[in-house]
Amino acid sequence: PISYGHTIIIPKDHIPSSDKMPNEAQLLADEISKKIKTELNPKDVIISSSNLFGHEIINVLPIYKDENINSKRYQAKPKELQELQKKLMKKIESKIIEEPKEEINEKNTWLPKRIP
Repeated sequence: PISYGHTIIIPKDHIPSSDKMPNEAQLLADEISKKIKTELNPKDVIISSSNLFGHEIINVLPIYKDENINSKRYQAKPKELQELQKKLMKKIESKIIEEPKEEINEKNTWLPKRIP
């Protein structure tokens, strides 16, 4: 990878040019970009497409310093990749705010007197 969190999206079907890239691949790139921004806190995230061996791919590249698509790549260690996977696969926990329940008793409830 070029930087920590660099992700490559390779469509299953052979895509010869970027204009034929499926919309789902772009939506996935946007989703991964948002997750990288929230979990890894880079300065920016660049989404770019490139063609390798006649096959179109999408690069999702977090920018921490001054990285670009032509920057030097490094060999990631398996442990580093596993930690990154855990961070990016972590579900967003929804916080449920419960309103305090008010007890109903004689002091806070008024009922009209019933005449039989």
